[in-house]
Parts: sequence; structure tokens; C-alpha cells
Amino acid sequence: MIYSKPPMKQSWKNAPVRDFECVVCGGLFSAKREAKYCSSNCHDRARYARRGQPSSEKRKKWYRNRVKKPEYLKRLRSQGRRRHRVVQKFIRAYKTKAGCFDCGYKKHHVALDFDHVYGSKKLNVCNAKSIAQAEKEIKKCVVRCSNCHRVKTYRRLQRKGTKVSE
Repeated sequence: MIYSKPPMKQSWKNAPVRDFECVVCGGLFSAKREAKYCSSNCHDRARYARRGQPSSEKRKKWYRNRVKKPEYLKRLRSQGRRRHRVVQKFIRAYKTKAGCFDCGYKKHHVALDFDHVYGSKKLNVCNAKSIAQAEKEIKKCVVRCSNCHRVKTYRRLQRKGTKVSE
């Protein structure tokens, strides 16, 4: 049985540029392929019109007005505070469970710090907005008590040749 090659698809690299009219705004534009819209903005406007949804301008206006409402801001703040409490509770539990890497201290979470020793530091662990973000940053850290952390940092800076005050 003899197989023939399938026909080659048309390459758009060498296709001539033609002029088209945008179906939304009526503007003329040039393209190599058959096209209906002159920009992504016109494409979005047509898509929202098909779905019966408000345009992007109306949605932006709605969001701007929504942010000004005090009850919405109050709800956002309460959600943020709740999320912060959950993340902080996770961080405290992690620090007390792990204890100091050097001396083993684990009596109180306030006396324990995260020492970034692996990779590059993107944020302080206490400023994480979610548990997932905190875990990602904790992977780069070792838990140390405040005293051990200060001593390790002092020695690390001395080795680098940074001038450190006593």
C-alpha cells in the first residue's frame, strides 16, 4: 500500500498583507490572516456583547464605585485580618515545633527567628499573605533563637568583609 503525503498547510510567513474592517469599531487594519477585530480591546467588547455582559469600561466603573463603599472596605479588612491571624498562627506553631537549629530552644515563638540561609530572600516570612507563600519562604530558612541568629549573622557579615558595629 502506498501512502501519499498530506497536503502542506499554508504558511502565513509569506502570505500577503490585506486590509480588513473591524466589525466592532469599523476601523481599517492590516493582517495576513482573515480577521474580524482590529485589537484585543475590540475582541473583548464583542465577546462581552455576545454574552450580554457589561463592557470593560462599565465593569471598571462598577469596581471603582464598589471600592468607595464603606461596607465593602470593612468586609475586605476583616477578611485580611482573618487571613493574617491564620498565617501567624501557622508560623508560631512552626517555630515552636522546630525550635532553634543551634541550641534547641523552643519555649516561646517570640524568641525564635527565621534565618534565610538557602536561596534568595523574597520577603520576611511574617509578611506572607498565605500559608502557601509562608511555606515557600520557610523552605529557604532555618529557625534560630534570637541570640544564635544575631551571632550567626554577625559572623556571616564578618566573613564577607562587611563592616559590622559591635
